[in-house]
Amino acid sequence: MPRGTNTGRVTLGLIVCSLGVLMLIDRADYFDFGAMQLFPGVVLIAMGIARIVLGRRDWTAHRGPSPILHGLWLMTVGTWLIVSMVHLFGLTFRTSWPLLLTAGGAFIVARAWEK
Repeated sequence: MPRGTNTGRVTLGLIVCSLGVLMLIDRADYFDFGAMQLFPGVVLIAMGIARIVLGRRDWTAHRGPSPILHGLWLMTVGTWLIVSMVHLFGLTFRTSWPLLLTAGGAFIVARAWEK
């Protein structure tokens, strides 16, 4: 990424594009469910992609997780939201929360190893 790139604006742009695609899918009636219910998950996935692509090169100077790990976590939570809302593989929020808990534990371990 070129210097001076405004990360916030790029993320906002990805979110607005995602919203537009979801509205288009919703209006076209391609699916039986309302595509707008996917918006929270898609926003998190877009934020994760932006975090990975636009992450700081000098992240070791900061105490937070690496941009890749942080982006992957956001994408994981976004995917979990979508899977739970659409009931993919028969999963609901009630039945899939252990998956999110397991993923959270894996990211904690990964963060401990990255230092």
